[in-house]
Amino acid sequence: MNAHAAPARIERLTVKNFRAMASVDIRDFTPLTVLLGPNGSGKSTVFDVFAFLSECFQSGLRQAWDRRGRARELKTRGRTGPIMIEIKYREQSTAPKSPLITYHIEIEEVNGRPLVKREWLHWSRKGRGKPFRFMEYENGTGRVVSGEMPDEQDQREEVPL
Repeated sequence: MNAHAAPARIERLTVKNFRAMASVDIRDFTPLTVLLGPNGSGKSTVFDVFAFLSECFQSGLRQAWDRRGRARELKTRGRTGPIMIEIKYREQSTAPKSPLITYHIEIEEVNGRPLVKREWLHWSRKGRGKPFRFMEYENGTGRVVSGEMPDEQDQREEVPL
């Protein structure tokens, strides 16, 4: 990242089945977003979503999963289906034409181990039209388009998780 570039900016967070967040969709994040609510409503859980993803990327899914008590503690009680986290953000928050990027992950526990059921990353480079999915995995297999600014013409590579 350029030292003078504006930081990335999250615009939307959607979470399902993560701790107290059975189904939450937070839109229109601002540079200073304040979360208000009674105890146990999920304010701290919003921050743990980001901490969980950060730990997954740095130390691996298994460590982040185990450290938080696995599915028993991570999944919303009484709910079925995978944990789902989706983040929409722009790499350069001040650039008017910076593409909106969507990161999506679904995690399920299978035989006591976390499994990435589905994970993808897409964007609309021109700001309109169908988003281009440049990373897509399902049950541990998938493909990714490499390069600084991936596009439809670029070659997809099969890369296992």
